Amino acid sequence: MKRIAVYALVALTQAASASQPDSQTQESRGQQPPSDLPHDVSVPMRSGKQITLADLATHRSALPRMPANFIAADPMNPYVDYPVQRLYQFLSSYQLQHDVDSAFEYSNLGAGLLGHALARRAGTNYET
Repeated sequence: MKRIAVYALVALTQAASASQPDSQTQESRGQQPPSDLPHDVSVPMRSGKQITLADLATHRSALPRMPANFIAADPMNPYVDYPVQRLYQFLSSYQLQHDVDSAFEYSNLGAGLLGHALARRAGTNYET
């Protein structure tokens, strides 16, 4: 069976990920940061404001479209060679270029992070 890239599913599942920030009220859960990441991973913040699940869902996280450490080796399956450790490395070192929730900026990175964080919170993986 061919390895499936986790982040390739992002475009297809963004609406589903964005519409279910958990069984608690969407408002309270959506205002939380993606806190289910490993303790050594830090999600960037700016002006004292953390990125929330709602920011990720609405593309207002101030994260770029793609991480700078992303290189697509296979154009037919561009995300297959981007392991989660590289995502964590990027997040921990990235400095936001503008304030969180100050502008809409489409972000595959943000959508992928949302799906990944929700999957970790549910105790599963993004593929299932």
